[in-house]
Amino acid sequence: MIEDQSRSIDLPFVLSRARRWLFLFLSVFVTIAGLGLIVALILPTVYRSEALLVVESEQIPDDLAQSTVRTKAGEQLQIIEQRVLSREVLINLADRLGIFAAEGVPDAETLSSGAIVEDLRSRILITPSNDGPRPVGDAEALLVRIAFDSPNPDVSAAVANELVTLILEEDVATRIQLARQTQTFFQQEVARLEQELSTRSQEIQAYKEENIDALPDSLMFRRQDLAMIEERTTQLDRDRRVLLDQIERIDRLTGAQPATPGTDDGTQVERGQVTTRDVRRGDLVTELSYLDQERDQLIARAAALTATIAETPRVSIRLEALERDYQNVRSQYDLAISNLAKAEIGELIESLAKGRRISVIEQAVRPDRPYSPNRPQIALIGIAAALATAIGLIVALETLRSVIRRPEDITAVIGDRMIMTLPYVRTRSELTTTLMVSGLVLVVGLGLVIAGWQNSAEVGRFLAELADKLKTLVPAGTVGGV
Repeated sequence: MIEDQSRSIDLPFVLSRARRWLFLFLSVFVTIAGLGLIVALILPTVYRSEALLVVESEQIPDDLAQSTVRTKAGEQLQIIEQRVLSREVLINLADRLGIFAAEGVPDAETLSSGAIVEDLRSRILITPSNDGPRPVGDAEALLVRIAFDSPNPDVSAAVANELVTLILEEDVATRIQLARQTQTFFQQEVARLEQELSTRSQEIQAYKEENIDALPDSLMFRRQDLAMIEERTTQLDRDRRVLLDQIERIDRLTGAQPATPGTDDGTQVERGQVTTRDVRRGDLVTELSYLDQERDQLIARAAALTATIAETPRVSIRLEALERDYQNVRSQYDLAISNLAKAEIGELIESLAKGRRISVIEQAVRPDRPYSPNRPQIALIGIAAALATAIGLIVALETLRSVIRRPEDITAVIGDRMIMTLPYVRTRSELTTTLMVSGLVLVVGLGLVIAGWQNSAEVGRFLAELADKLKTLVPAGTVGGV
């Protein structure tokens, strides 16, 4: 079995086949790896400058004073982001900082506004921090990162700081504007309700004046007055009957007709014929007339009181409706006054920056090294791709081609031993192909040398980063030691 395994693995044959494909392997590997290195070197350098902001909670406890701006932190950031990334703001930012001229963009002054806005939006990053929300007291502070990508590190830092300034100004302006809008709304509502209260009050006053005799407030007094009138009328009826009895008695004594207590034909009794009974009778008649007048007045007054008492329920219902409307408006007015006081406090809180606010934790600084591209990673990917492609191509050529490669293959086909073997002789076309591939490899190598010479600083930094990357790939303890 050991002999069979040694025969199945023919090491000299494997080495000969490796030498056979070595040139192709090197050509494919150098070409693809060289292209990867060229791509890693020629990709434009991008610098990213970042600033870290935090959305803080209110500085004054809610149980003491509350801000009237109730926008959530995430929603507020989205609103601010849309306003900062608006067309007008971005064009103004590009003109004020001279972004494209500082980055060396050719014909920067002739760029259209649409191209400027689209390019800046693609390079501005406003996103919550990867650290997530952090608790601050009983609330949570939302961390936000502001970043800008640029081939010029100074431009990257300047634009990032300008974006931070715009966001802070927009946050303050937005919150103050919302607080003042709330205050203005309640001021208008208070003025409207004051006018409506005045109108309702005038309606109630006019209705009371129109129905002053039938108001429900005086119903008890009018009933008492009516009772007194009825009592007085009863008393007058008794007094009248007494007077009539006395007059009738005098008339019987004097023999006069008791029909009426006076003369209706206008005749007068002579002075000499007037007696004490006549004087008494005249006094009683006079007193009776007074009683009748008073009784008539009381009856008229009673009738008027009865009419007003009967009218009082209708007046009371209408007056209650008017007063109910007045109370409803008054409750709205009191609520509006309370909300106006809260709105004024909220506006003061926002004006003094004591409500929820955005503050800077880390200011954007000039980046020391590029953010992208990751040249070592691109180079390693190119080398791995070149190695996999070269090996895969050779394995495919060896396995897919059914050709005779060694004398044992001939013996296996014809079944006889061979007397001798001749070496493989390359044709002219094969030599030409070999020379062309060699030239291509030479051109790629010269291109790499020229690119490295023109970007010597980038190549040096790239090689240092590549060395650091390779060190991280080597497990600790495998180099050196026992």
